[in-house]
Amino acid sequence: MEAKLTSDENLMDRVADRLFALMLSLPEGHHHVVVSTDGRSPAFMCVYTDATMILDDPNSIPDVMAVLASALENRSGGLVTRTFSADGAETVRGWAVTADLVPLTVAQVFAAYCTDAKTGEPVPPEFGVTYEAGFAVPEHP
Repeated sequence: MEAKLTSDENLMDRVADRLFALMLSLPEGHHHVVVSTDGRSPAFMCVYTDATMILDDPNSIPDVMAVLASALENRSGGLVTRTFSADGAETVRGWAVTADLVPLTVAQVFAAYCTDAKTGEPVPPEFGVTYEAGFAVPEHP
């Protein structure tokens, strides 16, 4: 007899699936991933991707998964990646977290990074950083 999964187990499976699919979809490089949602501190992890994935700190995964689970469950949050390529280029991409990861446009990513969170005033873009739209994260088989 198969064990029935609880909704929490289903949610955590979904979180793991979306996070893994995102990591596999990013270009090769060193990635900083930040997830945020209302009422929780943002969570952060570093991942290196090439033919494999290597986490800087595997202990960061539970925090990232917990914040992403909360964001998916509440349909309110954001996920941002900053990719450091071997050639030194930096690229920032973003997603809104609703029932899934919804790609932000270039303008939305730029606005998120170039607006002071406390005052709402514009701040200059970071030198040498390229702002790109998020992309559709495929379903992981």
